[in-house]
Amino acid sequence: MRGIPVDQRSTKTIAKVGGLVGKVMAIDEKYRFRTDFLRIKKLSCRDVTQVPAVAERSLGIKIFDFFFER
Repeated sequence: MRGIPVDQRSTKTIAKVGGLVGKVMAIDEKYRFRTDFLRIKKLSCRDVTQVPAVAERSLGIKIFDFFFER
């Protein structure tokens, strides 16, 4: 997943953004504060082929585009 600012990468924020495509079950802590992307270990969703490449959501007062890759 890309698009979450490094200063806002709490588990709560990651779960909120991951909730756009499914339920976040586990976050890979080794990748949590990388500057280019972070990794979700387990994501529960109905159909992985339906996960969008880009989703938009607000964090605070700013709107961000979040990029998902499988």
